[in-house]
Amino acid sequence: MGMGKANNKAMNAKDDAPLEYVERLLLQMLGMLCARPFPHTVQDVQDRVLKLFPHPIETWAIEEANKYRHGKKKSEVVFPVEKIHPLLKVTFVVR
Repeated sequence: MGMGKANNKAMNAKDDAPLEYVERLLLQMLGMLCARPFPHTVQDVQDRVLKLFPHPIETWAIEEANKYRHGKKKSEVVFPVEKIHPLLKVTFVVR
């Protein structure tokens, strides 16, 4: 997987494992969101997020996405990793 190598050539090979793990998690979550029946509207995606993600992640994710979608937020998303990581770890186990 090329996420680490493509985005930061200064990283050592030993640093690729965590990035590859995150990439696998993201691809797994994206696959779950885009699974059949395919979502056709923003509401379809929001319904999947509500169904798949644990509370309070689903609420936070939808609120942040709506801020960007409506142009109310221009800066980067502040991702509360310390709160979200344990919940995602339990919900999306990568083997």
